[in-house]
Parts: sequence; structure tokens; C-alpha cells
Amino acid sequence: MPRDATGKIPGSPHLDFEAWKDLIRTMGGRFNPEGIEPNAFTGCVRPLRVCGFTAAEVGSNAHRVERTHRDVRLDGADHYFTMFQVAGQSAMTHNEEAARFDVGDVVLVDMARPATFFNCNAGESWKSVVLLLPRRSLVSHLGFEPRGGHYRRNGTAAGRLLLDLIRNSEEGEGTTPLAGRFLHAARSL
Repeated sequence: MPRDATGKIPGSPHLDFEAWKDLIRTMGGRFNPEGIEPNAFTGCVRPLRVCGFTAAEVGSNAHRVERTHRDVRLDGADHYFTMFQVAGQSAMTHNEEAARFDVGDVVLVDMARPATFFNCNAGESWKSVVLLLPRRSLVSHLGFEPRGGHYRRNGTAAGRLLLDLIRNSEEGEGTTPLAGRFLHAARSL
């Protein structure tokens, strides 16, 4: 996603290096932008509340964003998150797997494990929408503990529906009957 003439990500509140890290940390865990000087960094975090779940629109111009073993130990985050790529291209290493994401792709990330996200387009920004899912509830609902790093290409029907639900909830729009059924299932998490 290109930046505007001021270097900011269009349509998003601009945050500096430390404010971005602090807001991400309060929402769900420690992540560290790397490969960019703090004074050249521009990022956005727009917290969302979606049907009782924590979600956010997140982006930056960082070359990579890391979550280390130390970060995992320090914050003790006990959840997963789904990440929907909405602008730019990213790659990720997580659970000894590597994957590359284009707009429309979705990935499941286990916050109890380190992960590194890479910006594939130097000089441009990336943006994602993330939805936090409590570990205990997700495991109970699925009947097993999913391995983070699973991803799906360019918007499966369920992924598109969930992303639309997040966006519509944020805009105050009603849900479709199909989205309502999905929400009912998600609430049981």
C-alpha cells in the first residue's frame, strides 16, 4: 500500500514507532518492528470490537515485524489470531513454516509461538485486519489444538465472510443471515 505525500498510510491514524509497539502490546502481545529506523517508521493500529471479540486494522512500513521467544515469555499471551491481508504483500515464518501472502489471504497465528512477518514490497506499506481468538475456547470448539501457520489463499468463502463481518460490524451495519449463523458459531468459542 503506497504512502501519501506525507509518508503516512492513507485512511489510517499515523503512529510513531513506540506508540505503535505500545498499542499492539496492550491489544494482544509484543511485536517489534525491525529493519527500519524508528524516525522513518510509520504505522497504524485501529482497534476494533467485533461481536465481543478484539480485532484491529494494523499496518506499517517496517521491513519485518518479529515476535521472539522472549516476547512470548514476557507477555504470556494465551490466544490465536487470524490475519487477513488487505493491502500489500507479506511473508511469515511461524512454527518452522514459511508462507507468502497476497491481498485476500488469511493465516492463523499461535501467539504462544514466535513468528516473523516480512514486508515483501520494499518502500511500501502493508495492512492487515486481525481477529483475536481465545485459545481455550478455540481448542474446545475445534476439539484439537490447531498448529499456527495454517493459511488459505485469496479468500475462502469462510474467510471472506469473516472479514466482511469484521468490516460491517465496525461500520455499524447489520449482518446477513449467513453471517449471523457464523457469528452464532463464533460466539460459542
